[in-house]
Amino acid sequence: MPRPDVPGAPVTEYEEVWRELQSRETPEDGSDTDKPQAWILESVDEEDDGDEVEEKRLVKDFLGRIANTYVALRQEQIHRWGIGQDGKRKVTKSGGPVMARREEWTKGEDGGSGKWRVMYVVGDEGDQLPALSMQADGKFQGEGGDDWKKEGCIVDVNGQKYKVRAFEYGRRVSETS
Repeated sequence: MPRPDVPGAPVTEYEEVWRELQSRETPEDGSDTDKPQAWILESVDEEDDGDEVEEKRLVKDFLGRIANTYVALRQEQIHRWGIGQDGKRKVTKSGGPVMARREEWTKGEDGGSGKWRVMYVVGDEGDQLPALSMQADGKFQGEGGDDWKKEGCIVDVNGQKYKVRAFEYGRRVSETS
């Protein structure tokens, strides 16, 4: 198997290397559960007014957090309705540029509280995506409440409505099964 990490990429025997990942601090450290949270939110589309339109533009956001990593994605989608060759109404979907934001929770200095740090922002308007780094306590308002823990519930993030698509408590890497 070639070793791209060694100059000349020599071929060597295959070797599996396992290592234990170190447990990392999360915003939940020291909380009631003290277990890292994982959740995925999807933006809620505006209510359809029932008008038959030929084209509709909507912005779709997905926000996700697993323990100490947060990712936000946004894309404008265009839905065009028309009549197919079979005479039935059909929709064609296309999308615009994708914007993304990734943040990591970092430990505080000298045992102080940690904070979210922006790792990268992609796209012209990527800095307009919801950001945990902009929240005073490192969480969105209401995060951790009962509605955030139930799939299908609607939650508010910075004035925008999102549907909870998934939620679970993780386990510390250093815990044993």
